[in-house]
Amino acid sequence: MSRIIAVLTDFGNSDHYSGVMKGIILGIDNSLHVVDISNGIPQYSISSAAYMLYASWKYFPEDTIFLAVVDPGVGSERGILIGTEGEKFLVAPDNGIVSLILRFNERMECFKPSQELYERVRERFPKRSSTFHGRDLFAPIAAMITKMELRSIRGGKLHPITLPAIMTTKTCTLENGGILLTGRIMHIDHFGNCITSIHRKDMEKHLHERTTMDLSSIDCQIHLGKRSIDGIRDFFSQAGRGNALAYMGSSDFLEIAINMGNAARYFDVKIGDAVTLEIKGLSS
Repeated sequence: MSRIIAVLTDFGNSDHYSGVMKGIILGIDNSLHVVDISNGIPQYSISSAAYMLYASWKYFPEDTIFLAVVDPGVGSERGILIGTEGEKFLVAPDNGIVSLILRFNERMECFKPSQELYERVRERFPKRSSTFHGRDLFAPIAAMITKMELRSIRGGKLHPITLPAIMTTKTCTLENGGILLTGRIMHIDHFGNCITSIHRKDMEKHLHERTTMDLSSIDCQIHLGKRSIDGIRDFFSQAGRGNALAYMGSSDFLEIAINMGNAARYFDVKIGDAVTLEIKGLSS
């Protein structure tokens, strides 16, 4: 079976950039199966890319190579990262894209491309643009590592750059025995739903003996922008059309939506804005 290269970029679909990357890949090995995760990452949004990469990672088969190019530092001294977990690989700029995978996956190893790998890319593509490394570096690296042994592509060990705002959830204890969790909006999807960095595990570890209880039964309040939402719902229609709700999304992050509406517009928020979750009365 041919190996999969799964592409994630902020290039959009109106220009040639993503298509050219696929042409480079297939020119190196036309047996590869190239699929898009998305080319619609908001421009320059590393946190959105980190979220979509994490949300996609476990659903692709072993032997998949993820090619994630959201690269506002293109042409600068930012590094290139190769990550491995089992038989899966990631090729990406070292700018924080790997943050969420590292947050939840201790098996991920990261390293720099080897000199041998760089030399093979340079031999085939001697001219390199300083503004299109997706074409001239990342796509060739992703394709060429399918033809090389791990020891030939592995350079020095890398301690990747991460995004502090999505790597941890800040926690403080309230005087009434409750807990206040503070995170950030890390992605806004096509529907205007706001995906936050507050994960189910962040909540459950503060529920003591009640860790198995249904989160929708917790007495809590979510604060976003100048508005608040009471409680966590299980599905959209529980809120009624046009009403706001909070719920645990399909990747186990707390999300905020308007049923049949756009939460980002309603709350007047953007990626990076703070969100707080107040869980009330948890003193034991």
